[in-house]
Amino acid sequence: MSINLKNKQEIIKKFGTNEKDSGSAEVQIAMLTQKISELLKQKEPDYAKTDAEMDALVRDTVEALDEKLKCFEFREAGRTQYSLGQIFTLMRLAQNAGVHGTVDMERWFETHHKDLKNVSVVLDCRPSRTTLLRFLKNVPHELFGEKMSDMVIADYVKKRNNDGTYHTNELGLRDVLTFDGQIIRASQHLKVKQPDEGEGREHESGFVITQLYSANYHTTISQKICRKKNNEADAAIRMMKKEFVYNTIVTCDALNSTNAVAKHVLECKADYFFAVKKNNKKAYKVAEDFFTDATCAKKEGRKIDGLISEEHTINAGSNGHYVTKHIDIMPIKLLPMKNSKKKKAFKNFPGAETVARIITETRVLRTNVVYRDVKYFITSLDADKEKNPNVAMDFLNIKRKEWTVETSHKVIDYYYRQDGKGFMDENSADVATTMTKFALNALSRERNLFNDNPAVKTPVTLGYVMEACDTDIRYNFKIFKDGLNLSLAKPETPTIKDKERWLKDQEDKNRLIADWNHRLKSIDYMDGSQPRQPTESPTG
Repeated sequence: MSINLKNKQEIIKKFGTNEKDSGSAEVQIAMLTQKISELLKQKEPDYAKTDAEMDALVRDTVEALDEKLKCFEFREAGRTQYSLGQIFTLMRLAQNAGVHGTVDMERWFETHHKDLKNVSVVLDCRPSRTTLLRFLKNVPHELFGEKMSDMVIADYVKKRNNDGTYHTNELGLRDVLTFDGQIIRASQHLKVKQPDEGEGREHESGFVITQLYSANYHTTISQKICRKKNNEADAAIRMMKKEFVYNTIVTCDALNSTNAVAKHVLECKADYFFAVKKNNKKAYKVAEDFFTDATCAKKEGRKIDGLISEEHTINAGSNGHYVTKHIDIMPIKLLPMKNSKKKKAFKNFPGAETVARIITETRVLRTNVVYRDVKYFITSLDADKEKNPNVAMDFLNIKRKEWTVETSHKVIDYYYRQDGKGFMDENSADVATTMTKFALNALSRERNLFNDNPAVKTPVTLGYVMEACDTDIRYNFKIFKDGLNLSLAKPETPTIKDKERWLKDQEDKNRLIADWNHRLKSIDYMDGSQPRQPTESPTG
C-alpha cells in the first residue's frame, strides 16, 4: 500500500501517542519502513534472478572490473588477499547504502556479511579499515579517475545519441555542461607548498575538487583535484574532451571565464555561456554602459535595432517568493561602437557573438521586500529570434542550469559528509571523492527512473533509494551494475527504424560539422594564435 492520508492516519494511530503525533521517532520510522517496502515492490523485475544467475552475474562483473583496473597492481603494493574488483564492488555497495568513511564501511561489511554471502561467494569477504585505506592511498588517483570517467563518458554519449541531441541544432535540446570547484574544508589545516613556489612558502590550503557536471542528465562526468582555487580552469580544460563536449554549451562562474577555456570549448566544437564581472573590466564596462543606455532608450520610447528584451515570471509565489527575470540580449556585431574597440573589449572571449543582461527581482511576499540582482553574460551562441523565437527563455534556462553543480555539492555534503573528511594526502582524497561522485550518479539514475514511473504517486528521494539498497543487497548490486558501463550482453540487431534514424543522424551530423568548420575558420582569436584545423566530429 502507498502512503496516503488514510494510511498515514492508521500509522499515527498505531505508533503515535495521539492523533496528531506525526513527528515522533516511532511514527517516522514506521512511515519510512512503509515507503521502502513500496519502493522494493516497484523495482524492475529483471534484477530478481535465481541464485545461480545472480552469482554468475556478480562473478562476471568483478572479473570485468579486475580486467579494467589490473594496471594498478594493488595486490603487490598492498599485500591483500582481495582483488581490486572485490574491494571496489564492496565499497560501492556500501556507498549505495549511504555509508561514508572507512570505519563505517568496515562495520557495514560485518553487519551485512551473511546477506553479501547469499548474493555471491565472490562477495564473501570483509576487508578491514586498513585495507580500505591502503586501497585509497596506493591506487594512482589520476589513472583511476580516467578509468571511471571513461565508463561514464561512454554511457553519456550513448544517451545523447539515443535522445537525438548529439547533433541537434535546437538550442533548447542541447546539453549544458557546468564546472566548479569545491574545497574540502576539513583538509584546510594541511601545510602545503605549491610546485611554482620557492622555499619557505608553505601555507594552509585545502583540497579543491573540480567537478564537470551534466545539467540535463544530472551526472558527474569527471573530476580533478588541485590545491588552488584559481587552478579550476586548467583542471576543466584537462577534463573536457572533444568526444563528449561536442555540441554542448559550457558554462561556469566569472572566475573561470578565461580566454583559454573559451578557446578550448570552441576547438571541441561546442559553445560557451560565461558570466562577466569586474575581473574582465573592459568587457564588463562595455556591457554595463550599453544596457544602461538601452534602459534609458526604452523609457524614452526609442527603439534599438537588434535588441531583444523579454520579461518572464519564474516563481509566482509557490514558496513565499515572487521571482521575475528581465533579460536583454544584443548581438555584439550590432553594438554601437567601433570594431577596434570591440576587439579590445572582448579579446578574452574568442568567437563571442552575443552579450546579455539578466535582472532578477525577488519579492518576499511576507515582508514585501524586493531584492534586485544584475548579471552580465557573454556567449558564442547566436541570438537570432527569427531562427529561434524562444532564444530569451533558452538563455534563462542555461543560466539556471549553471547552478546544478552547486546543488550536487550540497547533496554530496548532505549524504556523504564530504566537507568533513580530513584527508591527509591528495591520492586518498581524489580516489574517495571520485567513488562518491559516481555512486551518486547511479543512485540519481535510479531515483529518476522511479519518479518517471506513473505508478509512483509520491516523489522518491535519494534517501529512500539508499535505505532500499541497505535493505536488499540484490537491489543494491543491480543499481551498482547499471551504473557501470560494463555490458556483458550481446548487442541487438538493429531494426529498420534504427537504420532510418541513423541515416537522419548522419544528415544532421554532416550539416552541423559543415557549420562548425565554417565558424572555426572565421573566428578571430585576437591573441595571435591560430585555431586548430577543422576535423571530423567524434563518432556519434
